[in-house]
Amino acid sequence: MSLHGGGAKPRERVVNDRLDRIPIGQDDEDEDPLGRAASRSMIPQLNRNDLTSTMDRIHIGGALGEGDELAGVGDSSMRPHVWLQHVTQLDLTEYDSNHASEITIHPFDTRHDYSNLAILFPSQSLQILSFTRQHSSLSSRLIGTYSARSASALSVTRPGVKDLLVVTSEGTVKVLLWNLRELKVTISTSPKLTPSLDSAGARRHKKADSKSMDVVPPDVRLPIALHNPVGSSITIEYDDALEGRMCLDLSPHDYLVELGFEALARVVPADEGWRVRKSWLEKRWGESPDTNKTEFECFGEAVCEVFLGDTAANPEGSRHTSAWELLSNTRTHTRMRDEIMFTAAGLALPEPDPTSQNSSTIAQTHPGPTSSYLAPAMLALHLAAQTLATDVTKMERLADIGALVLKLARRVRPDYVDYWSRICCDAPEAWRGCVGNGRCP
Repeated sequence: MSLHGGGAKPRERVVNDRLDRIPIGQDDEDEDPLGRAASRSMIPQLNRNDLTSTMDRIHIGGALGEGDELAGVGDSSMRPHVWLQHVTQLDLTEYDSNHASEITIHPFDTRHDYSNLAILFPSQSLQILSFTRQHSSLSSRLIGTYSARSASALSVTRPGVKDLLVVTSEGTVKVLLWNLRELKVTISTSPKLTPSLDSAGARRHKKADSKSMDVVPPDVRLPIALHNPVGSSITIEYDDALEGRMCLDLSPHDYLVELGFEALARVVPADEGWRVRKSWLEKRWGESPDTNKTEFECFGEAVCEVFLGDTAANPEGSRHTSAWELLSNTRTHTRMRDEIMFTAAGLALPEPDPTSQNSSTIAQTHPGPTSSYLAPAMLALHLAAQTLATDVTKMERLADIGALVLKLARRVRPDYVDYWSRICCDAPEAWRGCVGNGRCP
C-alpha cells in the first residue's frame, strides 16, 4: 500500500499520463485500418502542429482539467504574432541590398515615452525613426534623413541617455540630441598619432572617396569612421589611416547643475530648456570658455540670460571684483553712509570709487525683457533648493542655488526675496535693492 494515497502524482508521471491521453491520428496517405467500419465514430485527430503545441503546453506546466479536451492551437500564446509586430518597412536600393551586411542600427535618446532609432545604410544614408507606444502597440514615423559616413550612440550631454554622434559626408562631426537638435563638435588631433597603414595608400583612398578634397588642405585630417563606443569615449578613424581615442563628455558633473536642469525640464517647454542647455554648453565648452568659472556659475548665467534677458554681463569686470566692492555699490551702503550715528561720530563711510571696475558692472543690471516662463522657472528652482535643506550632505550648496533663486525672485516674487535674503545673507544679491519694486529691502 502506498504511503501517498490520495496525494499529488509526481510531475514525470503526470506528463506521461497526459501524453497517453493524446490520440495520435493517422496520416492522410495511410489506409483505413483492417476490420474497422468507415462509419464507426473515431476520436478527433490532431495534426502534427496541434500535437507539438499541446506537448509544449504540457511541458511548460499548462494544467488540463478532468473534462478538458485537447483542442487545436487557434490563437494561443505559441503563435509568434502575439509578441512580434510589423512596425514599418524601408525600401532598399540595389547597392544597399547587395551590401546588407554593412547596415548598422543605433538606438539613442531613449526616454519614457519614445525612443529614436538610427539606421545607417552603406550608401551613406542615415534614416532616423521615432518609436512611440500607444496602449499595447508601437507606432513609428520617419523624423529625419541625413548624409553620413558613420554614426554611433554615445553618452555626450546627458548622463544615462545616449546621443547620436555622426560623421557627415563632408568630414564634419556633430551630435544629434533630443528632437534632432544639432551640436557641432570640433576635433583637434594630437601630433603623436602615427599611421597604422601605408600613408600613400590612404591618401589615394582619400582622393577617391572624398568629394571635398578640392577645398580641404592636405594637412587636415578628416574623420571617416567611428569604432568601439564605450560610455563617452570612442575611436575615430581618419582618412589617412590614423586612429585616435576620444572622450566626448559634455554632461554636467555638478550635482547642483543636474538638479537645476531636471527641475527646469519639468516646468518649462522643451525650447526654453534647450536655450538654457545650449547657453550652458557655450559658456562651459565653447571656443573661449572661462576656466575660472565653475559649472554652476555657468548654469546661473545661462538661466539669467534666458529668463531675465541678462546678456550684458561684463565677465572681465566681475572677475576681479571683491565682495567689499560689491557691497559698496549697494543701496544698503548708501543708507549707512548717510546715517547720523556714523556721521556724528566722524565714522562716515567712504564714497564708492567711480573708476572701479565694479561701477560698470552694476550699471548693466537694469531690467530687461523677461521670459514668460520666469515665474515657473523660479518656483521650480525654489522647490529644488528646498530639497537641499533636508539633506545634511548637500546643505552646504544651499547658498549657491539660493542666490540664483533670489536673483530670479526680485522680478516676480518679493516675498521670496525676503525669505532667501535671510538664508543666503552673505550673497551679493541679498544686499541689493529690488528692481522695479519698492517693497524689497
